[in-house]
Amino acid sequence: VALIVFLSHIGSFVPADAATVGLTDRIFCAMGSKFMTAEQSTFMIDLHQVGMMLRQATSRSLCLLDEFGKGTLTEDGIGLLGGTISHFASCNEPPRVLVCTHLTELLNESCLPVSEMIKFYTMSVLRPDTECANMEEIVFLYRYEVSTSNLLFTLLRLHECSLFLDSQGVPEEVVKRAAIVLDAFESNNNVDKLNLDNISSQDQAFKDAVDKFMEFDISKDDYVRPKPRQALQFPWKQKSISQPEQVHISLAGDKHMRVSWVTNDKSSPSFVEYGTSPGKYAFLGQGESTSYSYIFYRSGKIHHAVIGPLEPDTVYYYRCGGGGPEFHLKTPPAQFPITFAVAGDLGQTGWTKSTLDHIDQCKYEVHLLPGDLSYADYMQHKWDTFGELVQPLASVRPWMVTQGNHEKRIFPMWWKMPYAESGSNSNLYYSFEVAGVHVIMLGSYTDYDRYSDQYNWLKGDLTKVDRERTPWLIALFHVPWYNSNDAHQNEGDGMMAEMEPLLYASGVDIVFTGHVHAYERTKRVNNGKSDPCGPVHITIGDGGNREGLARKYKDPSPEWSVFREASFGHGELQMVNSTHAHWTWHRNDDDEPTKSDEVWLTSLVNSGCWTEKKWNENLRKILMEP
Repeated sequence: VALIVFLSHIGSFVPADAATVGLTDRIFCAMGSKFMTAEQSTFMIDLHQVGMMLRQATSRSLCLLDEFGKGTLTEDGIGLLGGTISHFASCNEPPRVLVCTHLTELLNESCLPVSEMIKFYTMSVLRPDTECANMEEIVFLYRYEVSTSNLLFTLLRLHECSLFLDSQGVPEEVVKRAAIVLDAFESNNNVDKLNLDNISSQDQAFKDAVDKFMEFDISKDDYVRPKPRQALQFPWKQKSISQPEQVHISLAGDKHMRVSWVTNDKSSPSFVEYGTSPGKYAFLGQGESTSYSYIFYRSGKIHHAVIGPLEPDTVYYYRCGGGGPEFHLKTPPAQFPITFAVAGDLGQTGWTKSTLDHIDQCKYEVHLLPGDLSYADYMQHKWDTFGELVQPLASVRPWMVTQGNHEKRIFPMWWKMPYAESGSNSNLYYSFEVAGVHVIMLGSYTDYDRYSDQYNWLKGDLTKVDRERTPWLIALFHVPWYNSNDAHQNEGDGMMAEMEPLLYASGVDIVFTGHVHAYERTKRVNNGKSDPCGPVHITIGDGGNREGLARKYKDPSPEWSVFREASFGHGELQMVNSTHAHWTWHRNDDDEPTKSDEVWLTSLVNSGCWTEKKWNENLRKILMEP
């Protein structure tokens, strides 16, 4: 547990399918082997370590108590451990404490206070449906379950522990079965007798894992550990301090692109040379630069330069700052068809790399990302590693992004979007048009009420949309409004109450969100229920983040939910023409993209809904009221 917490805080690979790890300031555990040289007993070392916990642990600390109280009289150990747990339980803001102990007398003698802060867990076993008559029908699981029982089912030698186990009320058949299993392992005998047919229904879900384990023959040594998913590595490379890094591009108004990059010196110029032939740069785009400090972190020089006017559907070659490697980009087409790649909550994991590889395989023109890019939080160096990770894709096709909860602070420094070009005064909300599509990016973490700048900008932007020129209208923001996953329930309700009437009145076709680490697609919805004239909401926060998947959904699913799955992946939205679009979602299946959901969509402009909305007095008032 301590290693997982530590690895997650340094941004390393975490060996877990799913984990929720809060911010932790200190980890306290028995790591006092250095005191052995001072001829201190393990008991004295334990006392020293626990004393540090009691004095210094905060509400953000993690404390590990492993067999505290050993090495002295049982009564003394019970008193010390019971007093320590009671102290933590009585704190107003206690740390997180994990305790492992054999002192079950703590429960028998009621040594602990009755408190919601204290939870008990025990190891579980597979039991048969009927009364156990055969001791060979007990199967032990490596699984914890919530229990106030003091029965610790453990693989222990019968001749060493029978008296203790009997005194604790452990069934005799469990004791005997433990001895048989232990002897089987020690004698290299097959343990296939553990594979039972009459497993109880409540543990049926775990039988497959037991069966898989039983397939291995210990005597043949035929178990081969599968290769772990490799953590992303960013090896040190010797570079010139003025060499451009983290190069990425974005749309910057009509026929223009913004090129962004970082250098590690303070004197590199902020301009981009570009042209339509390799090595021949007939044009020059001037820019600007900035930098910042955050605690001990010092950013490089962050450059942004606008180039254009550019021809549509054309390859341009460019280099940044007058030196370094040559890059190339391809501008989007002027009209349909056009394809968007969509993926949110990327992060920097092995799954992220798979998602990016799959996106690189599809033929797309623009990447849409509804928040949570680098997962930098307070670790600002992660912006650098994220920039290096996405550069092969983001330097070739424009990436249009909005802010997530993991980049609330410094996001605008690194990823400058066309907010000024779209009449916004904040990088957190803006719009752009490309090939017959008007795309609106909104901020879930800035003010959105009807008196806010964002609300009034959105209303003004929507009234300017020409649905003859841009028949498709798409919106993106981070926190979903329609979500049947257990994760992040109701977090978007406030923004939904204020802004959903605007999106509905203006005929938004599709809404993309992230935040929930899973995939879900709805019917056309509005005001909490199906509506043929509302937008389709798609949650796609499954790019590969470090926090893992959100696996639990509400049951039964709401009537408006069409498809939902907790898997990493990405989406592709092909706008075929002014009337029809094809959406597909591709699951990361064993590192291969698997198309798992698809739907054809008809634009609201061509469905009859738009005509109805244009002449609906109530909807017109929503957009026109001051």
